[in-house]
Amino acid sequence: MADSMNSNLLPWHRSIWTELGLQADRKAHALLFSGPSGTGKRDLALHLGMYRFCEAPTDLSPCGVCHQCALAGSGSHPDLHVLMPESDLEEGGRLAQAGLRYRPEKSSETTKPKRGIVVDQVRRLTGALSTHPRMASVRMVVVALAETMNLNAANAFLKILEEPPPNTQLILVSTDASRLLPTLRSRCSPLELPLPSLSQGVEWLCQQGVEKQLGELLLRATGRQPLTALKWNNNNWIELREELFMLLLQMMEGKQTPLEVAKKLTKYDSSMLINWIVGYIESMIRTEVLNSQEEGDLMVPAESVRKRWPPRFTLNLFRVYDYLLSLLNKMEGPGGLDEQLVLEDSLLMLNKIKTA
Repeated sequence: MADSMNSNLLPWHRSIWTELGLQADRKAHALLFSGPSGTGKRDLALHLGMYRFCEAPTDLSPCGVCHQCALAGSGSHPDLHVLMPESDLEEGGRLAQAGLRYRPEKSSETTKPKRGIVVDQVRRLTGALSTHPRMASVRMVVVALAETMNLNAANAFLKILEEPPPNTQLILVSTDASRLLPTLRSRCSPLELPLPSLSQGVEWLCQQGVEKQLGELLLRATGRQPLTALKWNNNNWIELREELFMLLLQMMEGKQTPLEVAKKLTKYDSSMLINWIVGYIESMIRTEVLNSQEEGDLMVPAESVRKRWPPRFTLNLFRVYDYLLSLLNKMEGPGGLDEQLVLEDSLLMLNKIKTA
């Protein structure tokens, strides 16, 4: 059974797990898992939790059959504590199940889910950690999207890091560790988790039932993020992405205004759409600079865009790219900007820059 539990590790994490599992009992009380989204950082954190909770671990692996493994695997272990933004709790998953106990209270039924971790969540966690572990000999605290903690939440969590409760393992998970307070980063042992190779990602997607050619297409489109690629496949987002690209082309041809395009996209997640636009531009830059789409997004016909923009094409791409990244950071950070307004602003900038 131990072998099957280790096989549940994502292939690109297995070498990291060997080192992590060997040092699990001696590792710093606080770890920082950082790396691109869609690569399974939370899965690795949960696997470490199962290993620490397991009643009979063997060969650097949780047994997967004991009561504590079952509870941890379902996200219902009483000593597994998870903080994450309310907006992520809406998406479900095993860690989200554990995070429900710290869900922030809504001021009204119409209030949008918060996109960041707030101080109330950290205070409730602090209270829970003031007691002894309820079932296991150790407690696991996982903070997903740790970079979304607002300043008050980050300062409250800093107190936990400065005076860690006994028998408690803290894991901060971040897609952009540079956005964490330096005082938080300095108290954690960092672990950078890599992107998989294209062949690793394609092989894993094929094991999930995705056809090989489509799997490669999805991986290139997502920047080699296999979990994101699988999500796109399961939600038929390929068609939506193609629709978005055609609307952008029509906008650049003057057939649609930016606000008309934004109105047609209101029913979709604005953050996802803006990330796609950024991905398109990254692919355009890669194509322009390297004169190749070998590592680019094969779903973006660069030539069709190039014909619609003036000779200063590459310079304009960089300007749009920098601007959209700054908008994304403001939107996804604590107290972020309104998503629909950011989408409209992104489209206006994209349309304006073509004549700059």
